[in-house]
Amino acid sequence: MTPKDLKNEIIELRMTELEVREQLVTFLGEVHRRKLWREWGHASFPAFFAKELGYDKYETRDVLIRIGVVLPSSALESEDPGTQERIERLKAWRRERASRSGVAAYRVLTNRSLLEIAESNPITIEGLQVVKGMGEKKCAAYGREILAIISDPPSPWMRASGSSPSMSVHNS
Repeated sequence: MTPKDLKNEIIELRMTELEVREQLVTFLGEVHRRKLWREWGHASFPAFFAKELGYDKYETRDVLIRIGVVLPSSALESEDPGTQERIERLKAWRRERASRSGVAAYRVLTNRSLLEIAESNPITIEGLQVVKGMGEKKCAAYGREILAIISDPPSPWMRASGSSPSMSVHNS
């Protein structure tokens, strides 16, 4: 095989690989939509990825982003200055709260929930509970803190402290 033939073969195989990957992502989206991973005996969709497909957490996240389950951090932007300010406050609070609790940031608040809260700007716990991912437990654990962080204008504790939003908020 000549070098040119080898190069052409590699390019053709790469194109086939990309086409197959798109098909795989489409099928995985269907598996997620229909929750077939449960039927197949897996505790979670990522567990299915790890055990059946040998995916690591980064490959799993890539597919979850591609099928629209996970919202990437790069999507946490808004052209509205007020919304963007709330996004930044929530991100800072989430980072500090996760660190303090010893959990991953997405366990405190997913990107999708964070963006929806920043955009909808709820003023009550009931309004917060409408946000996907903000059930009764999360609202009980974080609801008052979140509402204080997104209040407009910011709550007095934020202006007075000059520190990140989460530093001054404590559950009672």
